[in-house]
Amino acid sequence: MARLAGEREPLSPEKVYAAALDLADREGVEALTMRKLGRALGVEAMSLYNHVPDKAAVLDGIVDMVYGEVDIVDAPEGGDWRARLALPFISLYGTLLRHPGVLAALATRPVLQSSGLHLYDLAVGVLRDAGFSPCAALHAVRGVAAYTVGSATSQAGRRPTGVSELTPSQVRAHLHELPLEGLPHYAWLLRSLDSDDCQNGEEQFRYGLRAFINGLRPDSDTPSAGH
Repeated sequence: MARLAGEREPLSPEKVYAAALDLADREGVEALTMRKLGRALGVEAMSLYNHVPDKAAVLDGIVDMVYGEVDIVDAPEGGDWRARLALPFISLYGTLLRHPGVLAALATRPVLQSSGLHLYDLAVGVLRDAGFSPCAALHAVRGVAAYTVGSATSQAGRRPTGVSELTPSQVRAHLHELPLEGLPHYAWLLRSLDSDDCQNGEEQFRYGLRAFINGLRPDSDTPSAGH
């Protein structure tokens, strides 16, 4: 039956998640409450519980929507497994930068929905093909994911309320004013900080991602000190 003019479109879990993601993008996931979400949707907060069980489910829905934006097309099989493993996480990093307000949820919520699980299934498949055991694959995927989310948070995460964000040029100017007596190696490092390569956040991420993945080995189930 067609809706009458002015009749509100019925809610669904997907509409609730989409509104929550929009709110988190604008104000940060920390500011998300069921009351605010209800106002954004034009309903009472209690009405939301007819569509989602609780706020945790809303957070999981937000996380799944963000993972759903990640391009997880795999590289052709038979290529270098390290390059294949890097691809989905490079795409994840770019997606996270578009949703800085959601990073806290992505860093702390378990991946329980289909979109995120597809990304990690691809990564585990690459490692499995490379000869990793289940335990070694688990350590590797968790490590690469933590590095990716942490890098995105460092690059784009929201600053504490009331604290102004320094521009890259302000940071460099401050560093160059530091007393560097007794710090010859740091002084050597600072001389290169004006280079575009040193200041490019994505290049920094890719450099670290390559270094991390190049250090992975399929011959050990658990990490140990000194290895």
